[in-house]
Formats: sequence, structure tokens, C-alpha cells
Amino acid sequence: MINVTLTLELDEFLQFVGNESRRLGGYHLPKTMILRSLTRLLKEMVDSGKVDLSGVFSEEDFLARLRKSFGL
Repeated sequence: MINVTLTLELDEFLQFVGNESRRLGGYHLPKTMILRSLTRLLKEMVDSGKVDLSGVFSEEDFLARLRKSFGL
């Protein structure tokens, strides 16, 4: 188990996503569920070789790799 430190902006965004799911007719998604799902997706992408982790030195480097993997 880990503790995750997020900016207020990211924390509020996760809350928004959970609330938006309920507003659109589904269940409220707890922030922990959203983060677990995103982590599982990241694991699948790394395991399949869709994310290149070589030479990553910062959060911005990693984010750039993820964007590339998603075609953003």
C-alpha cells in the first residue's frame, strides 16, 4: 500500500471524475478505484511494450512517453 501526494488540482479532478460518473447514471467512482484502474492500465501498457521507459529522468519525461503511447 502507498500514500500518494497530489496537487489540489489533480485531487479535485479525481473527485470530479467520480462525481461525473454518478451524474451520468453510473456509480460514484472513489478516487482509489480510479487510481487503481489507471495503474492497471499502465501495467498493461508497460507489459505490452507500448510505453518506452528507457531514459526517463523526470515526471515530465514520463508524461511525454505516456502521451506518445496514447497518440496525444
